[in-house]
Amino acid sequence: MNLALIGYTGASLAYGLFALLLLVSWRKTMQGGLLTIALLISALWAGVAAQVAYQEDLQSIVYQLLEVLHYAAWFLFLLKLFEQGSQKLVEIHPLLNTAQYSLLAYILLTLVVFLTNIEHLVGFDDESTTSLAFTLLLFLPISGLVLIEQLIRNVDKQQRWASKFLFFGIGSIFIYDFFLYSHAIMFNGLDPYLWQIRGYVSIVAVPLIAISVARNQDWSPEVYVSRDVVLHSTTIVGVGLYLILMSLAGFYINEYGGSWGAFFQIIFLSLSLLLLTVVVFSRQLRAKYRVFLGKHFYKNKYDYRFEWLRLTQGLSSGEQTQGRFEFAINALAAIVNCRSGGLWVSEHTKNLRNISAWSTALIDQEIPRDCAMIRLLEEKAYVVNVHDVAHHSPEYEGLELPGWLNQFDDPWLIVPLFASSTFMGFIILSKPLIKREINWEDRDLLKVAAKQIANYIEIQLASDALGEAKQFEAFNRLSAFMVHDLKNISSELRLLWKNGERYRDDLEFIEDAFETIHHAANEIDRVVKQLKGRHAESGVKQVIDLVDVVHSVIDKVKARPQVISQTLHPGVYRVECELARLVVVLKHLVDNAQEATNKEGLVQIILSREGDDNILMIQDNGAGMSADFIRERLFKPFDTTKGNAGMGIGMYESRDFVRGLHGDISVVSEEGIGTKMIVRLPHYSSSTS
Repeated sequence: MNLALIGYTGASLAYGLFALLLLVSWRKTMQGGLLTIALLISALWAGVAAQVAYQEDLQSIVYQLLEVLHYAAWFLFLLKLFEQGSQKLVEIHPLLNTAQYSLLAYILLTLVVFLTNIEHLVGFDDESTTSLAFTLLLFLPISGLVLIEQLIRNVDKQQRWASKFLFFGIGSIFIYDFFLYSHAIMFNGLDPYLWQIRGYVSIVAVPLIAISVARNQDWSPEVYVSRDVVLHSTTIVGVGLYLILMSLAGFYINEYGGSWGAFFQIIFLSLSLLLLTVVVFSRQLRAKYRVFLGKHFYKNKYDYRFEWLRLTQGLSSGEQTQGRFEFAINALAAIVNCRSGGLWVSEHTKNLRNISAWSTALIDQEIPRDCAMIRLLEEKAYVVNVHDVAHHSPEYEGLELPGWLNQFDDPWLIVPLFASSTFMGFIILSKPLIKREINWEDRDLLKVAAKQIANYIEIQLASDALGEAKQFEAFNRLSAFMVHDLKNISSELRLLWKNGERYRDDLEFIEDAFETIHHAANEIDRVVKQLKGRHAESGVKQVIDLVDVVHSVIDKVKARPQVISQTLHPGVYRVECELARLVVVLKHLVDNAQEATNKEGLVQIILSREGDDNILMIQDNGAGMSADFIRERLFKPFDTTKGNAGMGIGMYESRDFVRGLHGDISVVSEEGIGTKMIVRLPHYSSSTS
């Protein structure tokens, strides 16, 4: 295995990708430009070093020149940083210029020595020339360490905080190179093993430089690297290094374990993989690492974009069941890595009730709205840390935690919920995965998230109330239809009783009376079935002659004083439907026409054909209707002009029935002149059956 090739290739990729990231988002500052140049030259140097490692040729001319140039690039960057951040710039300005010129002269001297003695340096066949070359190279890392020491000593506190990881990263490279070249001078040649490890030292330095770049606005790229990317990337790298180490250890066990080596190797690797699986899938370890990243590597404790997206996704994925509130608790708990929680909401009473719980049991106890803890949450909107109440009593106004809180398993945070600035409840979070402090940033994020969750809960509760109201509306609507049907049945029976005194001896009247009673009984049975919660069975459809229907309707309404005139054009008028319902619909239309006219009025029923449709027109010379009334009120359910005498659903039900037969009802009316109700029904023929 060529370790040098792997190390220098990795270093070249790390430097190159970092330089590309800076290049595409460069903010046109001198520091950012010099840093990008230094990284590009270092990537080129590491790439050539990888080629040297592959060819096993340390005598490459290009490599020797890039060895000097990549130092020069870092020196230029450090000197510019020195100039920008020094507290004593006026005092040391002459020294700074002298240092710049001295380093430039030294680098030029080193290049001249390399170029003029190239034939000796390439072969390293002359001991004095080799010693001179390594001595010149040794002073390069020494100069770099002096620069870093002066930077740490002279830059201001803020700049030192922002750049300290840069100093650690570049300083580690300079220290290792100092050791490498010192060893080479003492032994008159590079140690191959030390040179192989040099690439890995450069790789380790890149993340440290990246941290300083993120802290310095003048250098840092506008490209955003999220905590999840860092977490997953470092996890992958860590897993890879772990597997390499375990593989090497397993190889060692196999080689030196004797006859039992292979057996112990299998056992060792199996246990290693088991340990790796436990560590990688541990929520607690991930939570600890996420907190560590947020605390030490980012300006803000949270990735607010990620937290907001996770909260929104968690709420939107909630099922429309009781479990939907568990999603809300889970979404809030995920922010601070809690294992369980409960939701208390004031629904129909002033008391608050535990309506949902996540990973814990519900507490069957209502909390009065006027208790001290609820008053504190409502008035101050505090996020209460249960663990700190006893130690920070003044902050919580001497709050004493209620006894019922002991029923909750290890309560930690109590987060108030406000919807439209109105207190509606709270969420208790418990069992944090890791012990952590709660500062103002945690509290602010929890409050913002709780506001969103409160709005979500308010919408869910409003949806429940709306659904319940719709159920009552459906029930009331069904009741209204039933009352309308019963009213029609009552009218028929009342009319039968009224005419009974006059026609009791008329056999034809007696037959009509029995038919009316039979029809009324069937309608009552249908209403009873609906009241029992079952859909009424549809009546049997049959082919009906509309002429017979018209005669039947006229017989039912002829007791009224308005004159009924019928015009039946010659022809066959047949339709397939339920006879009883069609009679009810047409009778309702005729009744309306009669009610709209005075006692001397005229109601005409005209039956004709128009293509494949039967046209039944009911025309009167009554009061008529306005276009606005026809458009907005005539077919609207529960809208009536008859006062307490009507339900307002007759026209709606009539049109609904006719449209169910693939027909329609249209209206032509003019106030003061009269109305035409045009019923269009598809004609039945044997060819369409």
